[in-house]
Amino acid sequence: MPERELLLVRHGRSSHVARGWLDVDGVRRWMVDYDAAEIMLHHPPPPTLEALAQDAARVIASDLPRTVASAVRLAPGHAIIRAALLREAPLETAAMPFPALAGVRLPLRGWGLVFGARWLAAWMRGASPR
Repeated sequence: MPERELLLVRHGRSSHVARGWLDVDGVRRWMVDYDAAEIMLHHPPPPTLEALAQDAARVIASDLPRTVASAVRLAPGHAIIRAALLREAPLETAAMPFPALAGVRLPLRGWGLVFGARWLAAWMRGASPR
């Protein structure tokens, strides 16, 4: 029996680009637009990865447009199995809503620091960060 492999690949670069300073509502809009976006076409996957994907028995992706587009580009002709279970962990949940920060506006990287600190604080107190 041939050796089986599992290859995990992150999606290609998103075509949605955020610029400027965002308040919490701007971040929510960015998330919706990011999830709806496909991938940048001028960022091809590495040829060695394409070669590996061509021999895949199955190609599985989350059901978001950017992951499906990445899978199709990586393994053209393969059936793509879509699974919502493979989506990235959400940044906002009912249990952990975004902090409004009194209307403060930050660049997206600044919000990334806020999310990271919030996740770390939840983890340190033993709460689920999701």
